[in-house]
Order: sequence, then structure tokens, then C-alpha cells
Amino acid sequence: MCSGWLSRLIFTILQLVNLSTNGDAEFEVFPGLPLSRVKFDYSTFPGLQVRASGVVQKQLGLFTTKCFPEGSLVCEYSGRLLSLAQTLKARDRSYIMGGFGINCHIDAKYSFNVWGRYINDCKDTQRLNAKFVKDKKRRVAKVVATCDIPAGSEVLASYGEVYWRSEERFSRFEYSG
Repeated sequence: MCSGWLSRLIFTILQLVNLSTNGDAEFEVFPGLPLSRVKFDYSTFPGLQVRASGVVQKQLGLFTTKCFPEGSLVCEYSGRLLSLAQTLKARDRSYIMGGFGINCHIDAKYSFNVWGRYINDCKDTQRLNAKFVKDKKRRVAKVVATCDIPAGSEVLASYGEVYWRSEERFSRFEYSG
């Protein structure tokens, strides 16, 4: 019997369709899974689109297709719940978010339909336009606009100092912003 996250991964892969209309077909949501083959549920949080990031080269980003006023809910960050032991054993912690309790971490690595998964951080703090607000009871992070976000903008939020503490993380990506 499959665990919940594995079932969701299999379900997502089984719903593969060709959606790429903006030339981002070569970008991969996950190694071996191109963006053009993932079916996104646009009804969960309308006004969003995943495409090539303008901040992190060769990575995907989350963009708005409508205006989000300051203080409004943009989307959420959720995924598989991990214990502290599971988090420490994880080889790739790129999509793991803490701050929900010592034994509660969220891993969105395989949660391809979670919009918050595609939000990038930016070296230029003036460009940040959203923030993660942790809801410990629901075990999700709400993504809230910190200013008016016009249509066509990439949603950018700080990952926090703890995430970037390792210089190794900075060297993994080429930033243009």
C-alpha cells in the first residue's frame, strides 16, 4: 500500500498532459519530469502560473496572472509531513520548511501541484513581494502579499536566514536578481 505522498506523486504523474505554451518545455519540475508534462489545478488558487524564473537561472518560478493586493492570500505551501529524524536523514532539504514544531517539517519536493513550491527567494530584498506565514494548526504556510503584486510578476519571498546559512546553498544556483 502506498503512503499518502507516494500516492499523490503517482496520481500527478498519471495526469500528465502537455500544457506548455510559453516556451518553458525544457524546464523540469523534477529530474525527468518536464514542466510541459505536468497538469496544474488552476482552480485551487486562481491567478497563478508556473514558468521559467526571472531570478534563478534554469529554475521554475511562480508568477501572477492577476493583481494580488497587499495582505491578500496568494497560495499555500504544503507537502509531506516529516519528523525531525526524517528531516535530518533527508539528502535533499531544498523543499523542506521548518517552523511548525520540533517534530513537524513540511517537504514539498514531490508536491508538484503546491504553488508555494515554486516561489523563489531573491538576494535583493527590495524585490520581495510575499512572505510565508506558518499555520501550525493546519501544518501549512500561507503565502501572503507584502505589497500589491501586479499581474505578470514573479512571487518572491524570503526563505529565512536558517535556509541560507550554508554557503553551499548559494553556490548551487545562478542568481540574476
